[in-house]
Amino acid sequence: ELEGYEIVHELNGKKAFDIFQQERFDLLILDIMLPGQSGIDLCQQIRLHDHNIPILILSAKSNSSDRILGLRKGADDYLTKPFSMEELLARITAILRRVETPKNEEDAQKQKSGELIEPLKPIVYT
Repeated sequence: ELEGYEIVHELNGKKAFDIFQQERFDLLILDIMLPGQSGIDLCQQIRLHDHNIPILILSAKSNSSDRILGLRKGADDYLTKPFSMEELLARITAILRRVETPKNEEDAQKQKSGELIEPLKPIVYT
């Protein structure tokens, strides 16, 4: 929020998926250790519905096997705790730089299905 990003915070993985289905996000940041549903399972479930939304996993699990699993299940990046806020913000900026943001609902549906749309600058809600 300090950098002008609007944040929706949910601690429960199942509730987070419900919110994901109801709202539009530019980026998802998931923790692996979520009650109700793990961040890895949530990531995989989200990928069944949206192939393009950027997903960053934050986790205390730092083994290479954990990082590889997160990336294989659909995460675009994986950052281990502890981390610096500066590094997190740099990764968010880098991810959003590469994202196509739909300009209307029709393009949003195309993007979710994996179709190409005209690239626009990412929208960051403030």
